[in-house]
Amino acid sequence: MDEFIKKINPETFTLNVLVCLVVVAAIMFVFFLWWPWYRDKYFPAKEDRRKQEFAARMEAEKEQNGIIRSILNTQVEIATLVKQALNEIQAHDLWTRNYVQAGAERASQSEVGRILAEPKK
Repeated sequence: MDEFIKKINPETFTLNVLVCLVVVAAIMFVFFLWWPWYRDKYFPAKEDRRKQEFAARMEAEKEQNGIIRSILNTQVEIATLVKQALNEIQAHDLWTRNYVQAGAERASQSEVGRILAEPKK
């Protein structure tokens, strides 16, 4: 390296040579320092972080799917219970209507029977 520095003539040392030296130094920095750090430390850490985020998203999605599934099952159960209740209400209404009508008929028949059974004066 010392021999290379001794060969540099200050009179011919121009801006172009300086730019070339900076470019060579930048390339050496990237090749010898930055690239091994990126390859061995940054990229694996980034990949691990990405895998952890993906696993967390998948876990959250599974939990959401379970909640949605339970809500759907609850809705189906509620719909079934509403249908059953509606059928029972309709059956009760039918029975009540028939009972009231039968009671009214009995009441009118008993009035008619009482009036017919009374002796005429």
